[in-house]
Amino acid sequence: MRKATKKHVARREKVIGAAAQVFAERGFHGASTADIAEKIGIQQGSLYYYFDSKETALQEVCELGMRIYVDAINEVAQSDGGIDDKMSLLVSNHLNALDGALPYIRTYLYERRALSDERSQTLNQMVEHYEDTLEKIIADGVGNGELPEQLNCCLASLYVMSMFNTVAVQRDRRVDINIDELIEGVTAMVIGGLHSARWTA
Repeated sequence: MRKATKKHVARREKVIGAAAQVFAERGFHGASTADIAEKIGIQQGSLYYYFDSKETALQEVCELGMRIYVDAINEVAQSDGGIDDKMSLLVSNHLNALDGALPYIRTYLYERRALSDERSQTLNQMVEHYEDTLEKIIADGVGNGELPEQLNCCLASLYVMSMFNTVAVQRDRRVDINIDELIEGVTAMVIGGLHSARWTA
């Protein structure tokens, strides 16, 4: 029984991974369960052993994509060091995760609006947690004198998030930039932006 359970879990992860790739390539409305089944070479009807609808698969893919962001911000919030150290860790966590999870993140960014309000509840809670945690990290940097006193923490957090989302969207188009160079460049822009007095109320 235990071996069968592990096999089912592994197979389900593979099915959800295929769904993430198909949603990222074709969009939720442009994708079909037949496309997902074809991606991993199984019968279309077999998919319903792993999820009961295409929207259920989308929900799980989006939550897994957002979970990457949440895990990254939680590690940063619990870490020692100043604001620059925390932002360096956050950038590294985010961008290193892209290579293995880009379809999940892209599906979250582009297709989450296809979810019903009911199916979006957990995802919305995760997004709110991420945004609140990031803003608090930045506010702590202001409070301890590392960042300018006049820094607008809400705008600054939106700036950081937009950087990550842009990189996720453009990553495949800039494969000429290796991951270490990308992390170095984005880290410099994030830290430089936070220390700039332009981000004021």
